[in-house]
Amino acid sequence: KPIIIFVIISLVLVEVISNRTIYHVLASYADPIGGSGWHRAKLIDLAIENFGEWWLLGYGQQDPEWGAALGMSWTDITNHYLIAGVKYGLLGVIALCGVLAVSIIMLIRLYKSNTLPLLRSWYWATGSIIVVLIISFNAFCLFGQANTLFYCILGIVGSSGNMILKTACFRKRDAEVAKRAW
Repeated sequence: KPIIIFVIISLVLVEVISNRTIYHVLASYADPIGGSGWHRAKLIDLAIENFGEWWLLGYGQQDPEWGAALGMSWTDITNHYLIAGVKYGLLGVIALCGVLAVSIIMLIRLYKSNTLPLLRSWYWATGSIIVVLIISFNAFCLFGQANTLFYCILGIVGSSGNMILKTACFRKRDAEVAKRAW
């Protein structure tokens, strides 16, 4: 708790001292040699400025026409959370965040409830993939085959609880086979 409180206070102080929003500060320092950090920060600004237009239903599959503010002819949304909002509205963002949060909670519970090293490493690896996606969704948007792979990973997370049942069945069967062998 003290670390979380320290981080929150630090973020507020950085925002007050620099007179910029925290995501602009992070974008400028995370990319010291120049790059597309400003683009991602500007997208967040545009999403906040146009919140009244997209929050309820989003824009569907239409271009939100933020490209002119970005110096482009079309809008290149490089943030998966924003793309969920632009396509489906605020409920789409909440649903995406909810699915990711439930996935992490589920994997933590599975990890803690099992003692088999193989399954624990499986849950750890799958959880690591989800955490990396949660962080990376600020920098890119999945589409095409990568989006399909994301849903496959969510399916793997959802069915991971069955692995405990299967291993319990195999353990029981192996114990019976071992008894007969004696």
